[in-house]
Order: sequence, then C-alpha cells, then structure tokens
Amino acid sequence: MNRLNINTILLATLLSMAGITAQAHDIEEDNGEGTMIFYSWTDEDHTALEVVSNGDGEYRGDVVIPASVNHEGESYPVTRIGDRAFYKCHELKSVTIPEGVTAIGKEAFYECDRLTSVTIPEGVTAIGNKAFGRCNELTSVIIPGSMTTIGEAAFQNCYKLNSISCYAEEPPAMESENAFEGSVYNNATLRVPAGSVGNYQNTAPWSNFRNINMLMCATPTIVFENGRLSFECATEGVEFEATITPSGNQSLTGSTLFLADVPVRYRVEVVARKDGYQQSDRATRDITYQMKRGDANRDGSVTIADAIKLAGKVLEQ
Repeated sequence: MNRLNINTILLATLLSMAGITAQAHDIEEDNGEGTMIFYSWTDEDHTALEVVSNGDGEYRGDVVIPASVNHEGESYPVTRIGDRAFYKCHELKSVTIPEGVTAIGKEAFYECDRLTSVTIPEGVTAIGNKAFGRCNELTSVIIPGSMTTIGEAAFQNCYKLNSISCYAEEPPAMESENAFEGSVYNNATLRVPAGSVGNYQNTAPWSNFRNINMLMCATPTIVFENGRLSFECATEGVEFEATITPSGNQSLTGSTLFLADVPVRYRVEVVARKDGYQQSDRATRDITYQMKRGDANRDGSVTIADAIKLAGKVLEQ
C-alpha cells in the first residue's frame, strides 16, 4: 500500500472519529449575496443540483439558496438539500429554501442551533431522518401541502418548537412518533387545513398533539410609503379589515387609502381574514404624516374633521 493510500485512509478515519463526513462537490457558486454555496449533481446526466456541505459548519448568517445555478453558460435547477448539507452550522441564522426543491436530506440542518424558524416551500415531499434534529432554538416551522413523508427524529430535541403549520390535507406519514419531542406534542399548537382537523386528530402519531386547530392567516404587514397606506400578507387571498384612528378618537375603516391634507397622527390596526382560516393576529402601527393644508369640509378652518372627510372620500372610491 503506498503512502497516498495510507494518508487517505488515515484522513477518512480521523474525519469519521470526529463525526465529520467528507463530502465532494461538483460546483461552487456565489448565491449573489456573498455566500459561496457548494453543489453536487443529483443524476448522471447532470440535469439538476443538490446543495452539499462546504466544510464543517461553514455556512453562516442568512443564507438564500437560489432556485437555479448558472454554470458554464447553462442554468440548472436546485432540487434537493443534500444529506448533512448544513450539518452543525452553528452560525447559521436563517435559510431561504426555494420552490423547486423536492426533498430535504437526512441531518441536513442537524444542530443548527441558531435557527429560530423554517419555512419549507411547496413542492417538498420528504424530510429526511434527523433533518432538523437538535435545532434547539427552533420555535416555528411551516410544512407545505405537498409533504408526504417526515423521517425519524426529524425534529428531535427541538424543545422550543411551539408552532407547527402543516398545509397538507392528508397527514404526512411519519416514520416514528419521535419525529417530534414529547413536550412538543403536549405544548405546541399544530395548525392544519380546516377540513382536515379531524383527520389529524385520528391519525397517529399526529394525534399525539394536544392542540390541533385550523390554519391561521399570517399577521399582516402595514406599509406606509409616500402617503399611501396599504397592507400585505403572506397568506394568499386574504381580505383585510382595518381601523384607522386619528387623534380625537374618531375611527375609519378600510384597507387602502390616501391620507388627509393635514398633519395628524394615526393609529392603524389591521387583521387578515380568509375562509377556512382563523383570523390573523392584529398588526398595529402608529404613523404621522405632514401634508398640505386643506379645508375639506369648507368650514373655514383646517381640523381633524377635514382629515376624517378626506379619508372617507377615498374609502368611497
């Protein structure tokens, strides 16, 4: 046996003893935001890519995985998060997984102990064993409607997990009940489609969750730019119900309006509603805007009444 082979075997043995998997990669590309991401081909024909490890815990900060990678003049889709891709990335704060990914490999995010929330996009059908194991700061996870299989111990030791939203109408198969911790079954809230609550309550091990409710609309975002007030929501197809209260405790309602021609401070409150969903939490924001003077009600003075009248006109449009 020559020296090269001996050294190779020794290196592999040391890596194994340290719990590190030496993983080759085929491509490395900057994601456009300063993070170098490593990829391997998923097939012999080189038609798609999976994200793989770039070393022992080297991914850090906020990582955005692109939906596709341009390499040597060609574009290739990213379809998988590989086994141990982000294994023990202790400095990883957040990860954006693109649509087009269909699977998350085993131990893909194992012991990423600074992750606090994860949104798994529509299209992902399987989560591997221990994929998010020991992510002990994880508090919420969103599971898409496409999900069919959740691996053993997928969320093991995620003791702080308190909110799980699963959009799958049929409960995904779980390889064992230890996909979640016992304390999570007891304390977390599982939210599922309105018509599927009973199904989850009667399907083990989902039935271990003590709190199973219908899905909830995401909390709206209040946007105020150039005098224009509008609302956004991550839940598609919602309707907004807003209350806008100027000083003097006079109220208006609506979803989008152009504010009045007087300086005034407003308290804006809004909720999102959708059939089959629980109403969102209430979003609140105080805004102050200095605009032109204007006697909207033509009473000879500019007062809060003018603000009310102008905003009311916009609501009628």
